[in-house]
Amino acid sequence: MIKLRSLVEAFADEYKKDKWIELPSAAVKKYSNELADLIVQAYATKGGNFEIQSGNDIINSDLKYWIATDVDPDPNADAVVGGKPTNYGIKMTIMGQDGGSLGKRAVVTKMIELLKKRGFYAELDPELAQKFSMQPIKDQEVVRKVLAGKQVEFNADGSYQRPISAAGKVKTKVLIGIPKMI
Repeated sequence: MIKLRSLVEAFADEYKKDKWIELPSAAVKKYSNELADLIVQAYATKGGNFEIQSGNDIINSDLKYWIATDVDPDPNADAVVGGKPTNYGIKMTIMGQDGGSLGKRAVVTKMIELLKKRGFYAELDPELAQKFSMQPIKDQEVVRKVLAGKQVEFNADGSYQRPISAAGKVKTKVLIGIPKMI
């Protein structure tokens, strides 16, 4: 008897396990719901992510850099990182994981690896930057240039406050990584 395959391939049917894959736009669209689930899971304890709640949000976002990996026995993606191209490289803006220890470890390890490469940077909560053992960029001129005219109020420790969402919610952030200008 021939077993029928599901109409939707699992991530591991298309991509090797334990390898980060830069996803082409067709794959982002194909796996958008799965990627969104990883993001929703990762941000659940922080009240959710204001930008991504569904696969449609991923498809319609300005995020064009997506990487994902499958690190556990099931055939689904377990970790994802998303970002957007800027004049200073790829601004890493979102990450997700399936809640398992392998997925969590994979996404943190990959974020740290990317943020040590020229052309990758991110705005993070100061606590997360500290958890990543990443030193913030404290040069206010560099931060202002990279954030391209966004309203920023600096703190003495190198962190800053700025409105993050369309609703104007103010958050404390630090800029980490190595933008192309540095």
